[in-house]
Amino acid sequence: MSKQNLFEYINLEKKGFVSKAGKNYDKYIVTSDNPSEIKKNYKKIGELGFKWNGRVWSIVSWKLTKKMVDGLKDLNSYLESEGGQTGNVEEFLTQLEDFKAEIQGADIELKTKTELETKIEQYINDIANATDERAADAALQKFLNFSSRFHKYSFTNIMLIYLQDPNATKVAGKGKWKRDFNRTVIDTSKAISINCGNKMYRNPSSGKAEEYTLSQQNKDKEYIKQVQSGAVPMDRNKMKSIENRKNVIFIAFSPCAVFDIANTTGDPVADEPDWRGSNDDRADATALFSIAKKSLEQMGIRVTQDPSTAGENGWSRKGQINVSSDATGSGAASTIFHEWAHDLLHQESGKFYKKAQKYFVDKGQLNHTQMKQIKEIQAETVSATLCKHYNLPTDHQPTYMALWQAQGGLNSRQLIRENISTITDVSNFIITQIKKYENEFQTARAGMNQSNTINESTKKSKYMKSKDSLMKSKSIDNEMKELISKYMLGGSSYHEGGRVHGLKIPHELREKSNKIKGVSMGADKNGFYVYTHRARSKSHPTPDKITAKEINFIESTG
Repeated sequence: MSKQNLFEYINLEKKGFVSKAGKNYDKYIVTSDNPSEIKKNYKKIGELGFKWNGRVWSIVSWKLTKKMVDGLKDLNSYLESEGGQTGNVEEFLTQLEDFKAEIQGADIELKTKTELETKIEQYINDIANATDERAADAALQKFLNFSSRFHKYSFTNIMLIYLQDPNATKVAGKGKWKRDFNRTVIDTSKAISINCGNKMYRNPSSGKAEEYTLSQQNKDKEYIKQVQSGAVPMDRNKMKSIENRKNVIFIAFSPCAVFDIANTTGDPVADEPDWRGSNDDRADATALFSIAKKSLEQMGIRVTQDPSTAGENGWSRKGQINVSSDATGSGAASTIFHEWAHDLLHQESGKFYKKAQKYFVDKGQLNHTQMKQIKEIQAETVSATLCKHYNLPTDHQPTYMALWQAQGGLNSRQLIRENISTITDVSNFIITQIKKYENEFQTARAGMNQSNTINESTKKSKYMKSKDSLMKSKSIDNEMKELISKYMLGGSSYHEGGRVHGLKIPHELREKSNKIKGVSMGADKNGFYVYTHRARSKSHPTPDKITAKEINFIESTG
């Protein structure tokens, strides 16, 4: 039996049979690592021509057509566009039960396996026993938001990472951290166990399956480059061996250890570009958010403002849009515009859903990341159009699109040109809905114009007052004053006793723990510290001396 690894979610497995007449023949069985995906899409699989025998969907080999394979490809593309995950709590619980069975049979260290089984059982109970539908949906959404950080991983591996370290943001093996990032793992006992896939090829001499190691893959790539550049003559036998190794017959999975970036130290990793909207207190932006919320709710779409669970600004799914509770002003307005566009374009009930789907069909073969890129470009361009129309900041949007271009590989400008008609239609529709509340918007804008001059003067005055107080402080020496002033922001404040709060948190400190978002940084005569409204760490000469342990503890008091 051999699995044909054509797609990520639903695949074909070739299996040999013997007829009553004693003749050998093959069948292709429809398979999936997650059986619920087959169950959920049984109608589409049947429409493609596969036959149900009461246990599995299958087709004899000579009846398998290109149309059927292409149909499976389209089905997988759809599942990829949905992230491979279900948005339904009951089906998600089915996925978890399947995952639990998979772990029980996995080749994982007994202690780790026992711990995982306990966590899975508890997680299933937490969702199943949620006090209401919203609580269950929130638990599911938390996982879906987490999984968006790891879009290249399978459901099994995402769940393995999530259960072992729900705060993980970026994982890699010990060797990869050292080789590619010059970072060293701090505590190997905090390893996260996942399944690693090893490419297997058939050795023509022994007839046995052997692993196509990463080291060998790199050697083969380097040899091919040298041949193509003319640096070395081509050896036909060597090329034949390479082609044989590249003919992967199946993927063998085995347990391996990865580590989160928070458990590493070394060279800094590049700052994440600023792709989020500007959170401010603009009255016109606040009014636009309120108007958009009312318009959506009149269309039957529930708008919530629950806290972010994975750093996202917002999300949308059937019948609901969430704008993260920490988004304000222009940030909240641009986010609700973005999610409104997603609802109109990418939900089946959306007004422009059919037009968006036609574009995907006309575009041809697209992988999951490319489909996601197109959807994000469509939604963000609508948001940018509306922000420009209402004179809101748009500085972050080109960065957001460039990040998606880097992931999907498609030219964002070209995508915008190809979608200009759709973007215009969606933008005009939203503007029309907002115009119904024109008086409310214009009143907010008029009031804002009167207070702008006063607000800017007040902010500048607060900063200068705080800095002046710092420089006059008798308890802080001049060298420390100069160092503190480098980290002061418009919102920084000086307090009696020689304390400065609301300082800018440097990148090297953000790298130490992903819980840094839950604390603030301050300074006194002895140095820098992190704090919440309940507790603070000890002072250090420079911010980089503050430890991850201190950050995590102080955050827990908040």
